[in-house]
Amino acid sequence: MVYSYSHVFQTMLFYFLQLAWPFAGVGAGGSAVVHSWEDVQAIMRSAEDASWKPLPPRIPKMSFKMLLDALLPDKGSRNYFAVNVGAREGFFHDPVYPLFADGYGGLAIEADPQWYENLSANLAEVNSSKAVFIVKEKAQPFTMKAVLDRFQTPLDFDCLKIDIDSIDLPILQSILQTGYSPKMFMIEVNYDFPPPFQFALEFDLDCEGKLSEGTFGASPDAIFREASLRGYSLVAFEAMDPDSETVYHEHNMWFVRNDLLGRSADDPAVTWRGMVRMYWAQFAILPCLHVGFYLSTGKWMCPKRQIRDIFAELGGNHTSWPLAKMSHYLSQRAARSMFYLSSWRHQLERRGCTKACRISVAVTRTD
Repeated sequence: MVYSYSHVFQTMLFYFLQLAWPFAGVGAGGSAVVHSWEDVQAIMRSAEDASWKPLPPRIPKMSFKMLLDALLPDKGSRNYFAVNVGAREGFFHDPVYPLFADGYGGLAIEADPQWYENLSANLAEVNSSKAVFIVKEKAQPFTMKAVLDRFQTPLDFDCLKIDIDSIDLPILQSILQTGYSPKMFMIEVNYDFPPPFQFALEFDLDCEGKLSEGTFGASPDAIFREASLRGYSLVAFEAMDPDSETVYHEHNMWFVRNDLLGRSADDPAVTWRGMVRMYWAQFAILPCLHVGFYLSTGKWMCPKRQIRDIFAELGGNHTSWPLAKMSHYLSQRAARSMFYLSSWRHQLERRGCTKACRISVAVTRTD
């Protein structure tokens, strides 16, 4: 299929310039890229071996098609409906686009006028089902159910993607807490806040955050907690492929409903320990998404880069420990760790908001 210059190439060029910057100084490190469900399962099992050792550097390249083919091989068990919250232009690195191109129906929700024209053109070329609807509305927690209801979205629709660079977690909560239970979902994550730190930008009509300062999204621990409570298992973090000829940068978490993995709602396939180890295996080598904040150590760093110093300041005397084990140590000292998290929140509110922002923070406790 041939796409017009105006609809696709400009978008790809924009994204290349926008996303290539984090790779300065990042080495390949011998990471192996994996594409199959069997390989993804192997990573999940490795993460659950009851240790805190670093996992091998294997980078999953995820897709809804891979998960659907592996977990729902009987196509009669699918409802062929997908929801794309934060569709942008609907094409470049969008995991829902291949579904729409394959005949899926569903919703593409995008309110930003700079994307709407290209989104309409790109989806028009693949909307063979005539059942893909563009919703030109801002995603808000108190209206999400009404939007899904309006288009007769199946309660257990197949696939959900959330990537709106702001209140991603409140949008997920508004969907999962109102009777909808998608079979699987992908959500963007703010990876600068490592476990055990929970960070989330809350919904506020007046909030205007600066992405460049890190005022967006939610941390892996915050998203993991919500998904686990709602009966979902983490199956993968998706970061980047530093060996790829095409430079690109992702920061996503992928979840599957527990029943599709043969598990009960309260028995996720990956525990908190596994999530922590999977996180560090993907994101330890990546630069920070934003410039970082001034902390008591006197250095300008982001939380992900600061964790060794915090570990030492809170009494950790084994700085050679794996990062995952350091995360566990900090979770056992949640009250003291909260001091640093509160400092980051203060800096985010001061530096990263042009108007009022509501940021929730917490520290996962394992003691």
